[in-house]
Order: sequence, then structure tokens, then C-alpha cells
Amino acid sequence: MLIYPKVKIQYPMSLEREYARILRDYTRGVNQICRDYLPYMVDEAMANSVQADMRADSWISNVTDRVKEAIDSKLRITDKISAMFEKVKGFAKSQQGKIFTSIFGSIPKQRPPRDYEMLKQIWTSQNLTLIKSIDDRTMEAIHYALSRNVIRTVGRETLVSELTQTIKHMAGVNERRAALIACDQVGKLNSQLAQYEQVNQGVDSYIWVTMGDSRVRPAHADRAGKRFYWNNPPSDGHPGWPIRCRCSAAPCYDTDKTTTPKAGTFKIVR
Repeated sequence: MLIYPKVKIQYPMSLEREYARILRDYTRGVNQICRDYLPYMVDEAMANSVQADMRADSWISNVTDRVKEAIDSKLRITDKISAMFEKVKGFAKSQQGKIFTSIFGSIPKQRPPRDYEMLKQIWTSQNLTLIKSIDDRTMEAIHYALSRNVIRTVGRETLVSELTQTIKHMAGVNERRAALIACDQVGKLNSQLAQYEQVNQGVDSYIWVTMGDSRVRPAHADRAGKRFYWNNPPSDGHPGWPIRCRCSAAPCYDTDKTTTPKAGTFKIVR
């Protein structure tokens, strides 16, 4: 017989908000460094705009590279990404342990541990790439603003104003980007860790569970209560994999393979 738990599947909303704060603080740090380097950018533009024998791309790239180096040296984010992985991992393991205990009345028997360290390295690397794309887009915007000066040879005051507006605009763009990364990446990681924990317990399928609110996309609402297999995901992936998806997977246990469940703590899969 296949069964799945009655207990509500939780989503790590507090961790999503915490990660969003971490990334938002990072983007604000990027913005502050760009503002600190504004006089340097303007001085370089004024000094080089009249040198016809020097390629514009060369000195502009030197300017943006220097700002990027300052960001890399002053804003260390890798350790914070790794720490967030550990928090989401702890949340996922706790969730799956509670689900198992609610049905079987005991802590699940541990199988040989899966390679969480490899998953941690992959997730950290992916998130670092996403976050660093914020730096790259900011440098591209500054590069474009400086390039316009070469073409138009504007005065110092105008250039200061234009660069200030560029940095301000990118600050808003970057904060929105940071919020999206936090939401998307925490949901994906929570889903993948849930899969790791369930498969480690011998579970090969799950019931799709939504948050049950207006933000649930119609295609996912249609999947609510239906059974899916970990080795055969839907077209857009398992719960949590589509961008900004907050759905979860309630594990289906095969009582022929696992200890007999306690009465009244489960539902039979139809």
C-alpha cells in the first residue's frame, strides 16, 4: 500500500527572506563602492577623452576592472552562500524527519549518506555566478555611460550627473535581481534536498503540494494532490524547480518496504 502524510509540508519562507536580505546588502555594497569610485571614473574620463591615440575601450575597461576588483576584495559573499546552504539543508532534513516520524513514530533509519558536499559546492558555485552577474551588469552600464562621454565629450558636471544616475538606476535593478535570486534559489535547493532525503529513505514518488494561495500558477494548481516520480519529473521540473515556485513534495511511502504506519496519520494514495 502507498501512503503519504497528513502533516503540512512547510516552505522555508524565513530562510528565503534572510537570503534576500544578504543579497540585498551585497547589492548595496556594490552601489556604495561604485559611488566611492565616481570621482576616479570622472577623472579618468576627463584625462583620456582628449587622447585620440589611446583606444577608448582600453582605458574604460581599465576603469571598470579596477572597480570590479574593489568589489571582489571588499564584498566577500562565498561564505554566506555556503552558510545558507547549511541552513536550508537543516530545514529540509528536519522537515523530512518530522514527516517520517508522524507516520512511523520513529526517526527514519539512516542509509549511507548522500554526497551533500558535492551538492553544496555546485549550489554555491551557481549562486556565486548569479550574484556576480550583478557586478557584470553594473560594470556594463558604467562602461556604456563612459563610452557615451567619448562620443559627445561632455563636461565634468554632466558626466558626474549621468554616472550618478546610472549607478542609482542599477542599484534598483540589482536589488530586484537579488530578491529574485534569493526566492528562486532557496526554493530550488529546498526541493533538491527534499528529494535527496526522500530518495535516501527509499521513496521513489511524491504527491504535489501547493501553498494554496493566489500566487500558485494554474499548471501547478492542477497538479495538487497528484502523484509524480522522482525519476520522471513534469515538463517544468519537480516542485520548487520552476522559477519562484514554492510548491513541495509530500513523500509516498510503500508499506511493503517500510515499517507499518501508525493509524490515522496518513492518507492512502488512490
